[in-house]
Amino acid sequence: MKKLILIAGILLSTSLWADMDKVCLIEIENDGFFTNEYIRRVKDKCERNNILVVLGLIEEMADWMRVEYCRYDRNVDIKTHVSANKFKITCVLYDNEPREYIETKFGN
Repeated sequence: MKKLILIAGILLSTSLWADMDKVCLIEIENDGFFTNEYIRRVKDKCERNNILVVLGLIEEMADWMRVEYCRYDRNVDIKTHVSANKFKITCVLYDNEPREYIETKFGN
């Protein structure tokens, strides 16, 4: 019985049934910023554990996307895309809502 529980726990913890079969592709137009329009697209079209591919970001936005949307227990890939100042990020989507920030204060 203990072995059965252990096997079931391992299978469930490895995200065996995660929906990593679908790719959520977002192409950023013009300036390379991930605006509210794109945030709505991710919320409406993408699901947790989809492969998220965002094309045409500026470098700061690619870093922000990694922090806000990507799972850190899976690969996260940021590469130059099209030109030296536009980037592509590929990762497993943590959630279709961005992470929340915890406000911290330093000093007295």
